[in-house]
Amino acid sequence: MGLILVLIIASVAIAGSAAYFSVIGLAAMFSAAYWPVVVMGSSLELGKLVAASFVYRTWETTGFLMKTYLIGAIGVLMIVTSLGIFGFLSMGYGESTQKLQEVTFTIEANQKQVLQVNERLEQINKTIADVPPQYITKRMELRADYAEEVAQLEQQRKALQETMAALQKQKMEADAHVGPIIYIAAMFGIDVQDAVKFFIFALIIVFDPMAVILTLATNHAIEQYQKRRQQQLREKRDHDLALEHERAASRQEQVKEEGDSAEQKSQSLSEEIAPKSEPEAELQPEAALPQGSVAVPESIVQSVAKQAPTVSDMNAVLNKTPSRRETLKNRHKKSIQKTEEKGVLKVNGVDIPKRVICQLGKPDQDLLHGLSKGAQFGVLANQLGMTQVNLRKRCTYISTLLDSQGFKVDLLS
Repeated sequence: MGLILVLIIASVAIAGSAAYFSVIGLAAMFSAAYWPVVVMGSSLELGKLVAASFVYRTWETTGFLMKTYLIGAIGVLMIVTSLGIFGFLSMGYGESTQKLQEVTFTIEANQKQVLQVNERLEQINKTIADVPPQYITKRMELRADYAEEVAQLEQQRKALQETMAALQKQKMEADAHVGPIIYIAAMFGIDVQDAVKFFIFALIIVFDPMAVILTLATNHAIEQYQKRRQQQLREKRDHDLALEHERAASRQEQVKEEGDSAEQKSQSLSEEIAPKSEPEAELQPEAALPQGSVAVPESIVQSVAKQAPTVSDMNAVLNKTPSRRETLKNRHKKSIQKTEEKGVLKVNGVDIPKRVICQLGKPDQDLLHGLSKGAQFGVLANQLGMTQVNLRKRCTYISTLLDSQGFKVDLLS
């Protein structure tokens, strides 16, 4: 994530600087329509970066003609941006050299004026010197005639010298601004103007292309981060689903063990409460005996009735009354059926007991409840935080689990 932030900052800084230099340079070229050119250049710069990002993101799904046009438009806009940058830098260099040229021209003009003043003073001195020495009065008259002009010329030469000193200072300041390019030109032995052109060309070759490449690199880094994030979320979701399945399987086994233990308890309870053999019915009064038979005395019959039953007698009685165990089992089954009838969830026309649904994981339970209410797959996928593809896979898996328990339901219909 840190690399993505650095790429975003770098791409925005370089692209913004290139756009600013290009727009100002184009506006300077067409100064009569300054603000319209600024708006046009800004929109084109933004469209260039958006088009580059779009082509990169949708390379496989975009048509050939659209890709060809967008790539060509991006290339042309890069050239336009480079020309705008060239105009901006040339304008900056021109402003710097313009001041230097103005100062240099002023210094040269003042130097010519000083030369003219010096020539005039020399001419006056020569005129006075040409008078013979014996003509002292003549010389004095000439000096008196030229005294006022000489004073003016001296004053003018002094003012020009002071002006030249100030101009020399300004020239030194102007040289400091354009001095590096002058040194570069001197180092390579070329003209200053040629050195400036080569230097600007070197800048524009890497300026705007670097902005476009960094924009593409930012898109690539964001795409890779999104893929890694989706993979992590998918792995986490699969891990959570696996845990839910394990918990559901363990709950199912636990319910099965509890059912077996309940059956065993019911069996033991039925054995404990099974009725003991009833005493044999009292002997009926002695009926008429066939002829020749011997009657059993009443005392012997009563003594036999008071005797405790034997093991064989008890087994015979138990075999005759097996309905108690069956009764308990039937009661257990009826209670389960009543529970199922009270807790049933209707999904796609199939009644599924809630006890079966409770054995599933919480996401699967929510999925079944949503399908029972007629929710659409897209809405249900958004509520459960998964894609429709994963939702359909879960539906197939749940259908398989329910089919294994005897509930055939198609959750994808």
